[in-house]
Amino acid sequence: MPMPPLLQAHQLHPFTRLDVPTLLADRAQKRRDHPFIVWEPFDGPGQTWTYGQFHAAVGRIAGGLVRRGVRSGDRVLIHLDNCPETLLAWYACGWVGAVAVTTNARAADDELAYYAEHSGAVAAITQPKFADAVARNCRHIRWQVVTDTDNGMPAAHPVPADQRFATLDAEPPPRRAPDPLAPCSVQYTSGTTSRPKAVLWTHANALWGALV
Repeated sequence: MPMPPLLQAHQLHPFTRLDVPTLLADRAQKRRDHPFIVWEPFDGPGQTWTYGQFHAAVGRIAGGLVRRGVRSGDRVLIHLDNCPETLLAWYACGWVGAVAVTTNARAADDELAYYAEHSGAVAAITQPKFADAVARNCRHIRWQVVTDTDNGMPAAHPVPADQRFATLDAEPPPRRAPDPLAPCSVQYTSGTTSRPKAVLWTHANALWGALV
């Protein structure tokens, strides 16, 4: 008698019992003191995170997301240039089962509004030079947090205390049970011929990308 299709898929899946947070936790245990991220901005001091430090930081940011009401399945808009907070936020979303919606930092106002509305984002993580645009165009988000600098450069105006990225700091929540087929992130196409299309990545997609 053949097994039920869902059971077959579960047993044959190459990433069974794995997801992005599981991979990060494994590396943090096996390579705790090995450098993982090296950040050298054009302006400002550089910084290095070991696997252990990065894993710990991601856990505390995940705790901050949960404290602000983010739950598994929620979409979180990440509107940032290339910077450490992009990676920290992306991994933290995976920790709690939220879906990271990474956007083009050079998007026009109407594109930014479209990303937020189409994805159903509940919150946004951005940086000082984009903060006004996010607040103005992403009208249905519940809250936003803003990094202290623009890729290492001091912000033109101080970030309000309750909106600082550093407020995403709380005890790490329990990681959800690994589900490789759960949504992990959303990326939008360039929209050359029509509105950008949302491309949904599962945790298995991300793990496959890392593998190959």
